[in-house]
Parts: sequence; C-alpha cells; structure tokens
Amino acid sequence: MKKLFTLLIGMLAASILLGQVQVPAELNYTCGTCSSTSCVNDNDDGDCSHTSPLWSDNDLWIPSDNYEDIYVKVNMIFLHKNDGSGNFVEGNPEQDQLLDDLFNQVNVVFSSLVNSSDEDCYVPNGFLSTAKIQIVPNIVHIDDEYGWNNENDDYPYCPSPPWYLDYLDDQIALDPNIPKGINVYFTETAWYYEDLVVNQTTEDSGPINNACSQYPTSSDLERTSRVHMPNTFTKFWWMKHIAPDIYNEPWDPVIRGWFVSSVGKLLAHELGHSFWLPHIYYCNWNLMNPGAQYWKSLFPDQIGKMHRSLSITNVRNFSTPESYISTPYIVDENTLWDLNFTMYRDVVVETGSKLTVTCKLVMKKNAKIVVKQGGELIVDGGVITNEDGELWQGIQVWGDKNESQQPKQGESLKQGKLVLINGATIENAIVAVDLWKPGDWSSTGGIVYATDAVFHNNAKSVHALHYRNFNPYFPEIEWDYFSNFKNCTFEITEDYLGDETFYKHVDLAYVKGIDFQGCDFSLAENVAGISTSNHAIAAYDARFRVTAICNSQQAPCPEVDYDRSTFTGFWSAISAVNDGGVPLTFSVNRADFTDNANGVKTRYMNNASVLFSNFEIGNLWGCGTGIYSDNVTGFAYEQNDFTKFTGGPASDHFGIIINNSEAVNEVYKNTFNGLSYANFSDGKNWIGINTYLGLAYYCNENANNYTDFYVNDFEREKRSGIQSEQGNDNYTTGNTFTQNGATWHFYNGGEHLVGYYYNQNENDEIPDDDKIYHVAKYGRNINNGCPYHYGGSSELKLVLTTQQKADAEQDYYDNLTDYNNVKTLYDSYVDGGNTEAEKFDIQTAQPDDMWELRAQLLGDSPHLSFEVLKEAADKTDVLTESALFDILAANPDELKKDTLLSYLENKEEPLPAYMVDLLRQLAQGTTYKTALHQQMAGYKHAYTRAAHDIIRSLLNDTVTDNVELRNWLDNLGGITSDRQIIATYISEDNFTDALTLANMLPQLYKLEGNELTEHNYYMDMLDLHQTLYQESRNTLQLDSTEKASIVFIANNSTGVAGAQAKSILEGVYDEYFDDCPDADGTTGYKSNSIINPDALGKAYGLNISVKPNPAKQWAAFDYTLPGDETEAIITISNSIGNIVEMIQISGSQGQNLWDTRTVKPGVYIYTIKAAGFSQSGKIVISK
Repeated sequence: MKKLFTLLIGMLAASILLGQVQVPAELNYTCGTCSSTSCVNDNDDGDCSHTSPLWSDNDLWIPSDNYEDIYVKVNMIFLHKNDGSGNFVEGNPEQDQLLDDLFNQVNVVFSSLVNSSDEDCYVPNGFLSTAKIQIVPNIVHIDDEYGWNNENDDYPYCPSPPWYLDYLDDQIALDPNIPKGINVYFTETAWYYEDLVVNQTTEDSGPINNACSQYPTSSDLERTSRVHMPNTFTKFWWMKHIAPDIYNEPWDPVIRGWFVSSVGKLLAHELGHSFWLPHIYYCNWNLMNPGAQYWKSLFPDQIGKMHRSLSITNVRNFSTPESYISTPYIVDENTLWDLNFTMYRDVVVETGSKLTVTCKLVMKKNAKIVVKQGGELIVDGGVITNEDGELWQGIQVWGDKNESQQPKQGESLKQGKLVLINGATIENAIVAVDLWKPGDWSSTGGIVYATDAVFHNNAKSVHALHYRNFNPYFPEIEWDYFSNFKNCTFEITEDYLGDETFYKHVDLAYVKGIDFQGCDFSLAENVAGISTSNHAIAAYDARFRVTAICNSQQAPCPEVDYDRSTFTGFWSAISAVNDGGVPLTFSVNRADFTDNANGVKTRYMNNASVLFSNFEIGNLWGCGTGIYSDNVTGFAYEQNDFTKFTGGPASDHFGIIINNSEAVNEVYKNTFNGLSYANFSDGKNWIGINTYLGLAYYCNENANNYTDFYVNDFEREKRSGIQSEQGNDNYTTGNTFTQNGATWHFYNGGEHLVGYYYNQNENDEIPDDDKIYHVAKYGRNINNGCPYHYGGSSELKLVLTTQQKADAEQDYYDNLTDYNNVKTLYDSYVDGGNTEAEKFDIQTAQPDDMWELRAQLLGDSPHLSFEVLKEAADKTDVLTESALFDILAANPDELKKDTLLSYLENKEEPLPAYMVDLLRQLAQGTTYKTALHQQMAGYKHAYTRAAHDIIRSLLNDTVTDNVELRNWLDNLGGITSDRQIIATYISEDNFTDALTLANMLPQLYKLEGNELTEHNYYMDMLDLHQTLYQESRNTLQLDSTEKASIVFIANNSTGVAGAQAKSILEGVYDEYFDDCPDADGTTGYKSNSIINPDALGKAYGLNISVKPNPAKQWAAFDYTLPGDETEAIITISNSIGNIVEMIQISGSQGQNLWDTRTVKPGVYIYTIKAAGFSQSGKIVISK
C-alpha cells in the first residue's frame, strides 16, 4: 500500500522553524556516500558527441529567481517484517504526521538556503536562496523481512550494485502502481530492533547510522536511483522513549524537532548526492559537507549541477510531468546540441540564429519549441521526444503571412525554417510541426523540409495553413509552398499514448504545392485514442502531390526501381476537399493503399489525378472504397489496380465511385478484381440535357466482381445516369467483364438507357444478356487498342512540356472544329430546325389536322426533341394514341430517357402500359440522330481530353497562370467550368466578376426546379466567401449562425454546394459524412426488361415483389392476385430450370416467407400464376 503526499511550495511556519533547530551533534546521522572521482563520474560518456557546453558547464544550468520549481518524485519505501511490524506503522496518525514533517523538512532545506557570512561560505554575487527543486514524496510500505534486515547487506549501507535489495528495486521498477522516482529505502538492523523495541533490553543509541546514496548516471538513463536510510525507525523509537530522560527535554516539541531536523536534513543531503553533488569539506553551512554543523547552504554552481543532473542523467525520469519553467531558453546564436538531455522550458530560436540537434532532446509536457521568423532548427539524425508518458506540445515554425518564402537577393529569410534529415525523429507530440504561431493569423508561412524523417505517435504530425507564397519581386505571381517530405515515415503504433485524439497525420488548409515523395503512412489496429474518421493526409483547399522516388538512373524509370508511397490502416488515407474558394487540384502517383476504408476520398477537388496506384480496399461499417469522387470533374483515374484487402470481413467493396460529375469524363484503363462493385456511378454524370455527353468507361479490366459496372437507381428527387452511349460504331469501349460469378456485368438504374459498344470478337468484352439491365448492347468488329495516356509508351506527364502542350492545343482545336461541324448539322435537324415553331404548330393544331401533323412530325423524326415530344403527348385532342405511338417510336433516342417514358406513364391521360413497354424496347434502336450523337460525343471526348490535360498541367505547375486557366476553362465550357472560373476570381478577391458570372448561370444553363434550388445553395456559399473576405476572416472562424447554415446546406444539397459545405465541416470541424452508397435491395437486382408477355396479367392486377434481394436467411414475397382470385402458386426454379420450391398461397393479397437458409447461393427465377396470368422475376441468394 502507498500514501501519496503532494507538497506545497510554501512550507508551514512550523516546518521552517524545524529547519532552525540546533540538534546535539551526537544525534546527527552520518553519510557513508563515496565522494572519490571513481564514485562521482562527472564525465560519463553516455551517447552522442557532447561538445555542447550544456553537457559539462554547471553554470549554464543555474536557475534564475523567477524560475518555477522542478518537482521530483521520491518513493519513501518502508520495509517491514513479514508480520507488518519493524517500522513506522501505516495509518498511525502520530507517525504519519511525523513523516510529513520530516519530508517537508527536505523541501524547507532546498527552499530556504542561507548565505552565511563565514569566509568559506559567503557568496558575494548570484547567491540563490532556493535550489528551485522540491520533492514529491510517495510513501510505500512493503512487508519483506529479508529486505527489512539490513544485516543481509554485505557492505552496509551503500545501495550501489551489487546490493542486497537489487531484486526488490527491480520489482518496484516494474510495478505500475508505484511511480518512477528516487527510491529511498528505510531498513532496520534486526538484532538492535529486537533488543531496543521488542525486548527493551538496551538503551544504547544503536549502530552507526551511515546513510548512503547512489550517484546518477548519464550513460544508463533507464537505471533507477537509490538512497539507503538505515535504522530510522529505531532512532525515532530511542529518541521518543529514551532520549527525554538523557537530555532532560520533552519529546514534543524539543526532541521530536531534533529528530525531524536531523533526519530531514540528512535526507536532503543524500538527495543532493542523487542530484550528482559530491561531498565538500569546507563551509560549515553547506548541505554537502558531511561534517557541517548547519546544512543550510548551497553554492550556485552546486545548484546548477543539480539542475544539470535533472536534465542529462537518469534522475530526469523522476521529475513530474507538470514540471515546467515558463521562462524560455533563448537560442540567439548558432548552436549545436549534441547531447541527450531533458528541457523543462520552451526553446525559442531567435531570428538570425540556427539550432542544430544531433542527439536526443526530451521535452516536458507543457514545453514547446518555437522557431521564430528568420530562425532555423535543424534536426540531423536527432530525436525530439516526450517524457513521463505525456505528449509534449511540439514545434512551432513561425512565418510571416505577408512575406515570401524566398528572400530577395541580399536579404535574410523572413520565415522560420525547420529541416529534418538523416533519420530525424519527432515523436509523441500534440502537433509535431505546426507551421504558424497558433491563433496568430499573420504568422503563417513557416517552412519545413524533411528527408528520411520519422513522425512517430504524434496526435498530429504536420499542420500547414492559410499561406500564399509568391515571387518576392512580382508578388502577383503565386509560387508553391516551400516545404516537402521525402522518404518520411508517419506512423501510429500500438503504444500511442492516446491522451489527444488522433485525426490525421497531415493537416493542410489553404496551402499550395506541398510534396510527399516515397513516404509511408500507417495506423496500427485497435489503438486507443484514435478517431473513427482518421486520415493520413487531410487537405482542405490545399494542393499537394503524392509521388514515388525513382532509385534508378535509367529513364524512363523501371517500375521495380520506384520507392512508392504507402498508406495502411486508415478510414480515409487521403482526403482532398474544396469549399469552392480556390481552384486547386491534387495528384497521387504510384502509391500503395492497404486496408483503408477509403483510399482516396475527394469532394469538389476538380482535375484530380490518381495514377499507377494499388488499392487493397478495407472497410468500415460494411463499406470500403478505393476512390470516392464527389462532384469532381476533369479527373484522371487511370492505370490503378483495385482489389479487396486479403482477410477483410465480408462487406461491400467499391473500386471507384463517381458522384455527380456533370461533365464529360472518363474512367480509363484500370483493373478491378474481387470487388462488390468495381465501378459505381451515382448522381448526374452527364451535361445538361445532353445525355449523350458525360461519363464514359473505357479499357477497364474486370475479374471476379459481383458487379463490374453499376449505375445507381434514380429517384424523383435524385438524378442518376452516365453518358448514354458508351463507345460508338467506330470506337468500342475496350472493357472486359468478370467471366465467373458476376451477378451484373452492367447494371444501369439511371434515368436513360445506355448503349454499350463492344468488340464482338473478344469473349471477355461481351456482356452477358442475363447480366445487364437497361442496357442495349451493340457488337462491332472493332478492337480498342487502349493506348497509354499517362506512362507506359506515352511520355505524357501531368505537367506538359512546351511541345506536349502545343500538341494538346492542336488536338483540342482539331476536334473542336469537327464537333462544331457535326453540331451545326445536328441543330439544323432538331425539330425541323426550329423548336419553337414546331411547338407552335402542335399547340395550334385542330382535330382535323391529325394526319398533317402526324406527317410533319414523322418527317422531322428521328430529330424531335424532348420538349416537342412532350408537347405532342399532351395534344390528345388531335393525336390518337396510335398516331402518338408512331411518332414516339420514330424517335428512339429521346425514348432512352426515362424522364420521357415516366411522363408518358404519369401524365393526365397516360399512354397505355403495353405501349410504354413497347416504346421502352424500341428505345434500343439506333438512328441517324444516334450516329450524330456518337460523332459529337467522340469529338467532345477528344477535345475535352486535350483540354483537361492542359488544365491539369496548369494546376500542377509550380506557377499557376489564372488568366490562362480561365481561358482554357472557357474553352472547355459548361457549368462546371464556369464554377471553376468563379473560383479563380474568388482566389483573387475579385467578387465583382465572381458574382456577376454566378448570377448568369441560371439563364446560361436554363436552370429550373431542383437545379435552381441547388444554384441558390451555391450562391449562399459564395455569399459566405464574400462575407468572410470583407471581415478578414476565414472558414476556421465561422460564427454559430454561419456554421448552422453550412450544416443545413450539407444535409440538404446533393450538388456542388453540398460538397462545398461538407468540405468545410470535414476540413475545419472534423465532422465527416457516411458516403457509402445504398446499392442493396430489389432496385439493385432487376431483371433485364424486354417486351413483357405478362403485361396483360399485370394490367388485370396480378403483381409480385420480393425483399430483401439479395437474400441470405429468408425472402418475403408480397403479392396481389387479379380480380376475385384468392389462390395461386409461386414456383421457384434455379438457373437451369429445375424447380426448387413451390409455395401455395391463399388470399387476394398478402406476404409469404421463403426459408433460404439451406438454399445454395445463386440466381433463382420466381413465377406466380393465377387465373391464367403469370408474373416472373429474379432473386439472388447470397451467403
């Protein structure tokens, strides 16, 4: 058991008086500690070079009067006989108070030093009245009769090894219930205790009381330190029961005061040895003079040495975590620290000074390092770490937001700078490297360069924010941020302290151009103190690059010679989000992602590139994704490999999710193996009303997937779809499909039909009829060679050479010209060349004009627009259902859109269901209009690809020319480009042009309904940016009302504004969103629709559905029987037609359960028959 006393700095007056007691000399303890040079080794080698004066100069450690005390833990260990007797009794009020006073006496001695006028003692200058050291005693009682009896020691009573209590000291060092501290052992001599206390057969004062101490060590820094105080209890017993008669003085207060004073001062003397002080034999007042009369004085250099010991020897491990001196250590000249030591103060590297750390620097809990503007800290192979199991504050590198990171010629650097090289390690910090003075928004711009560095178990390793670097001679030219990390390790391991929640290794906000080359990021499993939504790199409005290092001189670099970046064990390895206030991108090139729930997750970070990377996808909450791309356009996701992490639990694993890209884009030349959904599309992934222009999938290889391509189901308030023509008559898609085990090769739940073109000569490129939905497939005798875009035989890189840029410009203009030529021809055909006139003719037609109107509309087919066909469908007083059917059937391209078919089904006078079913099938036909769509899509993709290459090059270059960027975005065209142009204006604080263009968008793009609502959300976001600019604030300084508005938009907008709002909540507030798609249920597993032979039965009321689908343990059939029927049979067959179950049902409507626990996994056909009608469907059983 133990009793912990936390002592106050100011001692009780009674204790101070005790310090003035004059004790008879014969009652004083004596010290047996050796003081020869062989015992006190001031020149212990330790580790490192030790050329720094801090290693050997005591004067450098002398504290100032305004320093706070350092508190040192001391375990007062009282050993007892096995029956608990033989020493001070725990819980005895009198003895507890006595020990309190005794230990207080130690602190009185250290804090009440006297400058004696004696010639040998007087300090004329710089005398210190306090040592600035206090002890924190922890009383420990242990029953151990062998240890209690100090006669078991071969050489009483010094505790240096080998010592008879070595075994006990080892046990105490491993006991988690006993804090690390200087261990003071209180033992007894057995025979004397028996004679004096038990038998009371002697009144002798007992054996010689030689206390003895162990000096500290600077070489074995994990060693314990020991003090031996023998026969203290028997001395107490003798002084209380026998000394009053001898000295004719009362026990309390006189003799008790003698005991406290003599033992307390001796303990202070012995602890002086623990703090590296040897005996001196002059100055009768000095604490370390073994023959001194008073023990009330210490010389300044002795105090300096005590503090030096608390920094460079093992006793540093015994200071309390809270020990902290608020006066900083100032580095105001070039300084080398090549020693292993503990710092109790902040370290401040002043302007114009350089501090180099080559060994080990241990920082206390409340301490930090500050590199001021123009100062430099170099950690060259050194380690900066914590002590006491507490995180330290970290390194702050202060900058100047208004200065460049490149000084003008002849000027000094205006930013603080940190250099980490040769295995430098920063560990166990709250923020290892913070590139500003927290809270001071004018101090951003600190610089860090790290090569071969290790960031170990930091709550956050790197934080860079809100700084724009620029050419010092031409401030309008923005440069990349001067910081990078090469071959560095960022890791959280099982021994992470967990006092601060870990969210991310790297936190970037509003900075541009920080590189990570060949770095390794990892997060161990099941570590306490980790946020569920954790990241390796989290970038908010920040451009960064993740690349590999080539370790070969050969060009191009062989793939085997790349040192690739790695990311292991995160919720989201890389998160890159943008709030719309700046045009930025990011790139990932040759990285390996292992067991991350999200490999790369990005919101509104347009023109992103992820190339040549491997994704072994993990999961969280049943969902994992390689790349999640939300409201992003202009991306290059190419030549990546996606698989499920080996050994991961069963869950949905997505390769690439594209949500709401709203432009022409391609997912190109990736490999997917063993995933639930290799490619998943959601939201609006096409341009405006032109469904033939949008997201396309080319040259992707699939194997062993549940679904190779999946377009999520659309709903009334949630659009979904991709480009309606995947490939064309002259350009096949080049994708391969899973050959065994797939449920879907291409599931299209979007709002328009997809035409899919494939090479009919390659079996693995042909989609299976039973594995497609809402897809019309077209085989062609054309091979897609799938040439490299980036890498491989292509010399193209993200930043184009002058010649490559010129070639891309030529490609753009050539294909744009061809596109415009076809578009002109196409527009001349649409609605006979005049949509409004065509609509007017329909609106004004009379019943007698039916044949004439029919002939006119058929004559303009297949080029009638949705608007005209909708107008015709409403003209029921003129056009019969048969005539309307003929007109609609002649325009299959518009029938591909479920918006038209849904309108026909749900208008006031709906078209008969059988006609709608027939039209849905006729939509698979192709026309001259289809051919024109294909040609325009081909040219559009070609010139868009060239424009994207140029735009990505501009954004990834070290200098971004916003004027040229705007020109190319304007060349590209479309609402997504205009929004990026608006962001360039905002980044230049030009809100006039930004808002002018933004207000034009509804008219330019004919926004209405939900799209207009989304635009209003977007305008709300722009207004927020303007308000923050006008008030010199940023999104890290939102008020509660602004925050609530952001939350509302994030929760209600499914478009760009929602992505921007979520970016703020994720980037600033660490509030994250679950973006796992809901792809389960009956809507995800529809059978392919053809002209339905059961349509008549359905018309009469026969209906059946099943859920869940896929099913595991059970499936529930919901049915409705036609007319007055009350009986029917549900037949369930396997894929080869064998009946596996027949269910007899009764009642006109109800639900029937099917037990599927013993049913083999696979696809099954269910059919309900009643009154001569039937309905069929598919159900998937999965285990």
